[in-house]
Amino acid sequence: MVSISTVLAIVMQNQNLINTSFVLGQVKHWLATPVNGYVGSNYGVDVKSYLHTPMNEFDGDAFIEKMKRDIPILNGFEDGAINVYIQNDGIDGKQILIQVGNNVISQAIG
Repeated sequence: MVSISTVLAIVMQNQNLINTSFVLGQVKHWLATPVNGYVGSNYGVDVKSYLHTPMNEFDGDAFIEKMKRDIPILNGFEDGAINVYIQNDGIDGKQILIQVGNNVISQAIG
């Protein structure tokens, strides 16, 4: 497995090709794309399916594995560098937080 420092070193060397904002942009795009949003591909995630699901039924590992299948560059990150959390957001909403290295992306649901 490649360490996060190795990935970041490659990113720094190739700033014109792949950088942190590119990777984060890929994750944001993935979050905004419903499954089967592209014909013939199951790329994306159905974030609304988590809205009325008890939080103790949320499978963060399966969520991360799906994200890594859809965004192959994430496979270069070491274990533990990508984390996902879900929390209540008001009375009828939830929020998914995805941590990639030192960066956090949040997606409101509801």
